[in-house]
Amino acid sequence: MSYPLTFTAFDWEDLPSEGTPLDKEDLQEAERRLAKFAAEFEIHWRAPVKNVGALYKAPNVEKGDLVFVEELKEVYYYTGAEWEPIQAEMRYWKTPVSEEATLPTAGNVIGDVRVDLATDQFYICYATSGSIAEQWKLFVSASHTHTIETLTWSVAEALTTEPESIPGGFRRLAAEETQKLYEVEFELRKGKAELELKVNGAAVKFEGGSTKVKVKEAAEHLKLEISYTFAAKDKIELVVFSISEEPEGLAFSAFVEHIAKAV
Repeated sequence: MSYPLTFTAFDWEDLPSEGTPLDKEDLQEAERRLAKFAAEFEIHWRAPVKNVGALYKAPNVEKGDLVFVEELKEVYYYTGAEWEPIQAEMRYWKTPVSEEATLPTAGNVIGDVRVDLATDQFYICYATSGSIAEQWKLFVSASHTHTIETLTWSVAEALTTEPESIPGGFRRLAAEETQKLYEVEFELRKGKAELELKVNGAAVKFEGGSTKVKVKEAAEHLKLEISYTFAAKDKIELVVFSISEEPEGLAFSAFVEHIAKAV
């Protein structure tokens, strides 16, 4: 049931004028209609309270009741089980301060956020006792740098069907750093061959689902079906399945996205 736009105490044609005598029955009818309106449309606004601790308690409260909490300047509603602020997600945004030295040390709630107008930086409250430094922490975003690197090796002068281990080139990663292989390139100085790239013994799939690559003298970029994120001890190998036309001079390039946390 939705609220009516207006509540009319009297129909227009019955509206009393200045000279109309007071009629007891009319007032009683208006009172009955107002009570019916309040009951049917559930007017739940209650008198304001000073703080959250003063909110109405069962059995003197019912689901949907609304109360203005003066201390917090917020409206709370009763869910049927407990009181909740209507704008709970906004309650932690507090009045800005002129500078860090004016951050409050009393009346804070963990999670409060204030803007330092002198530096345009945010401070977050993570303790409710102690000095400013003990209660407030500067918010610093975790920014990262993204670079695309091309690592190239000359793997062999003459190809054989023995697996060739790729001789390093992937750096040791620090915490929060990743190196993700997303594309490779093979090139022969002469001849033709069919190769397979393996990481920790498992063949890498290229776009289209194939694990084997026919390598020619012309360089060709091949995207991986799924990018591979390297770990410190990963072993990378090239396996030659077939060779023809006396291949030699194999070069292998790995295209890697390197993500590092900015200092």
